[in-house]
Amino acid sequence: FPYSTLFRSNRFRFATLGTSQVYISIGKVFSKIPYIFLNIPSGNETYFFANNTFNQMSNFEFVSDQYIQAFWQHHFNGLFFNRIPLLKEYNWREVVGLNMLYGTLSSKNQEFNANNHFTSMDDVPYFEADLGIENIFNIFRIDYLYRLTYNDDSYIRDYKRNNPGDRISNWGIKVGVQFSL
Repeated sequence: FPYSTLFRSNRFRFATLGTSQVYISIGKVFSKIPYIFLNIPSGNETYFFANNTFNQMSNFEFVSDQYIQAFWQHHFNGLFFNRIPLLKEYNWREVVGLNMLYGTLSSKNQEFNANNHFTSMDDVPYFEADLGIENIFNIFRIDYLYRLTYNDDSYIRDYKRNNPGDRISNWGIKVGVQFSL
């Protein structure tokens, strides 16, 4: 299929303020193809946190033939917790993140895939944010996630009608495992 994807990843250090990790991916499909071959962003319906996925998005929730997605995480490396005497003992670290997706679906692919129940985006990008604690027992991470867009009652009602059995939650708590020094 005539498909083009470009991605870039980088890490930025901010001295005592910690480090940021950024991952950006853009892509475009140039032909008329079935929706399963279009861009379907990685949703995560499990209880486990995963990097570079949309942790509050359902699987197959959105589809597009041109898109941009970005993932940003900032690790404070104990900047705040190390100033609280009881928390300093645990060596916990703070982390925040923001994930973004914007994609459109051309009219030729909308018509070609008209009998499928997928969602294409309006003029609003999908955003979700997370706030977490890492380095719990040196390997665990707990994140509180919040879906910032596509969380109004009318969108959720329409999505449930077209996708029975799937549910959308505006917030979640997920656990992850990571090894860091």
